[in-house]
Amino acid sequence: MNDDERFLKQVEGIKVRVANDYRAPHKPLLLLLAFGRFLAGYPRLATFEELQGPLAGLLDRFGRPLKRQYPEAPFGFLRSDELWEIPGGEGLPAGDRGTLYPGPLIERGVRGGFPERIFRLLQAKPDLAWQAARLLLDRHFPPSLHGDILREALVSVDSLLDKPAHDDFRGEVLEAYGHRCAVCGYGLRMRGETIGLDAAHIRWRVQKGPDCVSNGLALCALHHAAFDRGAFGLRSETEGFSVMVSRTVGNQGDAVRRLSPLDGGRILMPATAEAAPKPKFVEWHAKHVFRPPEINLSGQGTAH
Repeated sequence: MNDDERFLKQVEGIKVRVANDYRAPHKPLLLLLAFGRFLAGYPRLATFEELQGPLAGLLDRFGRPLKRQYPEAPFGFLRSDELWEIPGGEGLPAGDRGTLYPGPLIERGVRGGFPERIFRLLQAKPDLAWQAARLLLDRHFPPSLHGDILREALVSVDSLLDKPAHDDFRGEVLEAYGHRCAVCGYGLRMRGETIGLDAAHIRWRVQKGPDCVSNGLALCALHHAAFDRGAFGLRSETEGFSVMVSRTVGNQGDAVRRLSPLDGGRILMPATAEAAPKPKFVEWHAKHVFRPPEINLSGQGTAH
């Protein structure tokens, strides 16, 4: 195994928390941010204070829906994957689980970044940064989020998008929903081809979501992106599922017209009961992706 292969294998094999279906994209997002900084010509090391804001923003938009994000966690824990170093970082105060405290990191101007060996490798072969970014996106995030994540992480998206869809899954899901968006009813076909309609995984494929129709929704491109960002989720009803829209989009102009009126409405159900969304997948999305609290029909926030 040469140095290039060893590096990509390290990136692919980073350890992330998986207990109890916990979704922890902290390390992947820090690495993507670091690759973006490298490609933009930044120095090898950056202070935690420099990285804290951008990384917290990435975690807030693409991580789990938490009241507070923890950019200090991957800043310390990524060292165990030998892809990150904190020169002179021995003896930094840490909590019970080993998470470094942000206060001392900022006060002491602590810096972190790629080890020199990896930085030199990237300098010699910048394309490895693109390959590594592709690996991280494919393993940890659904395709609908790839472009947004890369733009936020300062990485050009030209050669990293447009990955082919899983054709069998897409065909089966669209067929089950009659080639119509389950949320808004959009459906456009030309010469037998469905246009602008996606098969969305309810539980993300990169989070062990299966390619089965009961883990899929037919969604137009707009509502697919909104669903994967947690702008809306599903609520189990006696018969079927209803839409719950996050209050985080409740006052954002055009979003009001496109999403808020859908709140409380029933989704289009597939033709057969076997194809209906399974509650366990819907519950996963509500817990790990949806951004609470939801709005109610009067536009007021409710607890989730």
